[in-house]
Amino acid sequence: MQTTIVEPRHLDQARAIYLAAFPPDERLPVADVLEHRLLDRKVLVAREDDDDTVLAIAVLVPHHELGADLLEYLAVDPRRRSGGVGGALLEDVVRAAGDRDVLAELEPPDSSPDAARRADFYRRHAFAPAPWQGDYVMPGPRGAVPLQLWHRSGRPSPADPRAFMERFYTRTYGARADAHLATLLAAVRQG
Repeated sequence: MQTTIVEPRHLDQARAIYLAAFPPDERLPVADVLEHRLLDRKVLVAREDDDDTVLAIAVLVPHHELGADLLEYLAVDPRRRSGGVGGALLEDVVRAAGDRDVLAELEPPDSSPDAARRADFYRRHAFAPAPWQGDYVMPGPRGAVPLQLWHRSGRPSPADPRAFMERFYTRTYGARADAHLATLLAAVRQG
């Protein structure tokens, strides 16, 4: 398996994986996510070594000024799940981040069996809920989606978690963040 930046020839396969993996209330328009139209997303694909078959995708939103990257989406072709592809791609993402923290938005593990399975996957790769996150929601296209912000455990918490969350959240969600920002910041745990 090799991990590369998405190329136009991979878009149809990447689109199919993206649409199969995420419910409509958690998806942005496909073209915005996969074709780099919003922010400065980086789209990675895990491919077979001997051909262009896309096995999985990862969509990153770098926040260089905050020392963090948001792993916005990670999805594996349903036919290739539970075979190590997602874990290998996640480790490539972490390596690519270097000294920056990698953050991921997950459904609360107790919300469904699938959410519990995803949380276990991230735990196996040294991620844990960010202890300072407060009440986190994603401002989705159909309203707020309750999520948890996870990060690579063992990474230090931001020196000022409230300032970090304000800059991270507004940079990630822009104007959509406004309706939720005050509630989010009021719940952020300092120190």
